[in-house]
Amino acid sequence: MASKHRPLRLLIWLLCILSLLPPRSVDGSPSGSIVDVDEAATANSDGSPWTQTYTELQDTLSVAQRGHQTWGLHGFHYLAPGSSDPTTDQYSVITNTERQCNAHAEIHADPVPDPPALAEIVNPQHRVSYTLNWSYDDDDPGVPAPTSYTLQEATDAVFTDPITYSTAATQLTIQDPTREKLGGTYYYRVRGHNQYGPGPWSTVRSTTVRVVPYAPTLHDIANPDGGDSYAVSWSYGYDYPAVNTFILQEATNPVFTGAVSFSLDATTTSYDFTDKGSQTYYYRVKGRNAYGDGPWSAVRSVVSLSHEIEVYLPLALQDYVRYFVGPWEVEPNDTWQQANGPLISGRDYYGYPDDERDYYSIYTRRAGPTTVTLTGHTGEGVQLQLFQGVPQPDGSNRVQLVHQEPYEIVHHGPAGWYYILIYTESGHNEHTPYTLRLTP
Repeated sequence: MASKHRPLRLLIWLLCILSLLPPRSVDGSPSGSIVDVDEAATANSDGSPWTQTYTELQDTLSVAQRGHQTWGLHGFHYLAPGSSDPTTDQYSVITNTERQCNAHAEIHADPVPDPPALAEIVNPQHRVSYTLNWSYDDDDPGVPAPTSYTLQEATDAVFTDPITYSTAATQLTIQDPTREKLGGTYYYRVRGHNQYGPGPWSTVRSTTVRVVPYAPTLHDIANPDGGDSYAVSWSYGYDYPAVNTFILQEATNPVFTGAVSFSLDATTTSYDFTDKGSQTYYYRVKGRNAYGDGPWSAVRSVVSLSHEIEVYLPLALQDYVRYFVGPWEVEPNDTWQQANGPLISGRDYYGYPDDERDYYSIYTRRAGPTTVTLTGHTGEGVQLQLFQGVPQPDGSNRVQLVHQEPYEIVHHGPAGWYYILIYTESGHNEHTPYTLRLTP
């Protein structure tokens, strides 16, 4: 009877001895670690040491990163004494040797590819088309080289909603970002795949794409004689992004309220204006393409004097060379010799208190009251002054000075020249325009 079971007993001992040998990885090198049931555990039949080992291994498996590691568990499953149900959760522990054999668990790390080296993206002009390049170091004979690669593109560095590309090559040309965006920053990463699965991601690289045009350069407007005809010209010094249309705007104020727009093709970089009225005109230009409008250029202005309008001046102005049209101040007007004028009663004139002194002139043909009103001045340290005749250095001919709101001067004086000074203390200059009015 004993001899009948001797081969089976020898087989069990042989299996236990083999299971006690150090586990080997796929390429034959020692791999991972062995988890053993505590040998001090009682040799009862509830199998708790084995159950605890299996549970710990399952917990580790649940947090393992997919594609990086695989886990294996092997051993012997014993039915509880007297049980014939193979689904029972009872495990028998018979002897220390058998228990150790029963409890072996091996951890293997599969040789997936290392992270590829993703190169910096060369895109100096921020074009919409660029090429991504990467390389792979296959010096480790124990790690099979990648047979394919996965490249991801996203609009954020954590790849919240990535777009995925697959390729067997080590470069990929991006022809157009898949998302319809007016430019932006795009982030990329790549990883390799071999027969064991995908490897870890590479370093993240990014590039900035610009799609709408840059701001054109609007040139100074040449009109030295103040005529009513002149040309407005600009240039666009980029071959990318392309411009399909230029939008030129004209207005009679620097904030372009009520502006008139001209749509011009991409080959047009100048526009002729003729028969303009006596006015200061402001211009700006921008580029437009299929992705939208680019930013506006700098603003340029020009003063036009219409020769078709008859201007009647008092005799005292026959030899007066500097003639002011308005309604916006013309710099420089920092001295009485540079004064803008003569102002016309009943009109509004506008200026910027962005320097210390603005001078204006008045000529009255008869004696009587003259009212000067200043509104909209948002600066501090403001003074409204009125001089009868050429302002004297000692201020002896200053007829009135107002340094707080309301800024209004009413003067009863003889006919002749008067000068207005709007003074703003240094450090309190503002860029909000003021309004100056002369009545009656």
